[in-house]
Amino acid sequence: MSNQKRKTFIRLFLIFLFLISGIAEVVFDALFGDGDGEVLTFGISFFLPYLQTFLLLFILASFIFKRTDTLKEMIFKCILTGTISIFCFTSLEILSRILLPKPVFMRAGAKWSPKDSLYGWHDLPNHQIPFIDPDYKDTCEWTTNSEGWKDVEHTLQKPDSVKRILCIGDSYTKAHVCNKDNYSRHVENLLKAQGYNVETISMGMGCWGTDQSLEALMLEGIHYKPDIVIYQFCLNDLFDIYFEPGKEKLTGRPKPFYYNLENNTLHRIDRRQYRKERLQAIADSVKARQTFGDVVVGLVTKSFFLHHIKFLKQKYSLSSYLSPNQVRIVKDQGPIGKSLWHYNSAVDSVWNVTNKKINYQWRLLEQLMIRMDSVAKAHNAKFIVFSVSGEKGIRQWHIDHNQIYTKNDKDYADYDGVTYEFDYRKPYKFLAQLCDKNDFPLIDNKRIYNRYKNDFHTNALGNLHMAEDIVDYLVTHNFLEPH
Repeated sequence: MSNQKRKTFIRLFLIFLFLISGIAEVVFDALFGDGDGEVLTFGISFFLPYLQTFLLLFILASFIFKRTDTLKEMIFKCILTGTISIFCFTSLEILSRILLPKPVFMRAGAKWSPKDSLYGWHDLPNHQIPFIDPDYKDTCEWTTNSEGWKDVEHTLQKPDSVKRILCIGDSYTKAHVCNKDNYSRHVENLLKAQGYNVETISMGMGCWGTDQSLEALMLEGIHYKPDIVIYQFCLNDLFDIYFEPGKEKLTGRPKPFYYNLENNTLHRIDRRQYRKERLQAIADSVKARQTFGDVVVGLVTKSFFLHHIKFLKQKYSLSSYLSPNQVRIVKDQGPIGKSLWHYNSAVDSVWNVTNKKINYQWRLLEQLMIRMDSVAKAHNAKFIVFSVSGEKGIRQWHIDHNQIYTKNDKDYADYDGVTYEFDYRKPYKFLAQLCDKNDFPLIDNKRIYNRYKNDFHTNALGNLHMAEDIVDYLVTHNFLEPH
């Protein structure tokens, strides 16, 4: 074989390895990215980026090899290519940090936080998080208070003559907006403008379920002596409270507990030993990683330049900010998948849901809300339910993304060749049935909760409309007295 043919063969072989490594990454993400095989995935995700980087550098360098190059000259050209590549990337990164807004690195809670042992995941206290909204329009810094909540500071001692309102929930309560645009902030400001002496406290965390909201209420919220506890419901809560061994959340972090029903009685199961073993296995894999590798991976994942390139791609493809594997999971279980058609199906009563799993989830949600109500009443607080599911904003989002369509004044969705009738109000209707049965006040969804174009969370205007609905309900139903 001639020297030229040998170089061509090597070049093609390197390209083949590069493609195979990319396919392997996708396969491992699809098979193990939902929580199973966590340690194995950790090792694979560590190894493949390095392999791909070196392969790409050698492929680029191979195109500048000459027929007469010695091995030493080829190695030099590889090093030179790598140096030039690093220089160009560094220059682009510096320019990105100077000229472009700070990106948000979306995640549900910090990697490690002091309250992980209580809830599974939480934010760091007194922390600043760079944020840019999913529609690429607004930038700011999320800030957490000394307790790790995305909120202002609050004292445990309640000021005299002040009505305290505790808002507790998931990412909609944490809010994908700047702190000042959070619906809980608007509630306080709107009520003060009407002459009410109130203080709102916000306890929200991404990917949380009703069980974690209950834990936060018992462990922290009730100590602030709230007069009103507003539990924010989202349809995802039905998924988030349902425990299946070995199938953890998108965050990849297990909860230290779970709740289940036995003879319609709520039981709390402590899983701290399981969690300790699981996290120890991950910690061992982390310790095995190379120090240089940690630095490189950390720099790449925090790159402004790569983030903006990724975001521009998402912006023009109307894709979610979720990773490919998370999109796969959402398609199977969330807002664009068959499961939602079951939750929004033509069944008129929550008591008539025939799917055993979904029936169980609604019954478990009911018992968790009953427990939250009893905790609130035991501390002289009124328990109120507020839903961000089943309102006009989420229906419009589905229509805008071609997930549902309207025909003869009815909404429909096609999935796997089957057409389903889609009732966007169904989650609210089912929730209302539970609230009516247990005498829980349920806030009416009168306004449209505007959503981001590239994400189904409520934007700044949507948060304002949420606050206006809450304020209207509190005032018209005499939950507050003017100062």
